[in-house]
Amino acid sequence: MPGFVPIVTLMPMGFKSFLSTLRWQNAIWDYLMIIPAGLVWYPFFKVYDNQLYKKEQEALAAEAE
Repeated sequence: MPGFVPIVTLMPMGFKSFLSTLRWQNAIWDYLMIIPAGLVWYPFFKVYDNQLYKKEQEALAAEAE
């Protein structure tokens, strides 16, 4: 049975996974999961960024008039 220690404190990414299971692979896994998370959230970020850009351009156009 693998070791498991519940850790309920805030720790840097990777350390908590390693200390709770004592497997170094879990620490690496945390960092590898940044890639798919970024791929999922990037389109939403771009849509929001474009919305803010349009609002900014409208405000500049209204200010120039």
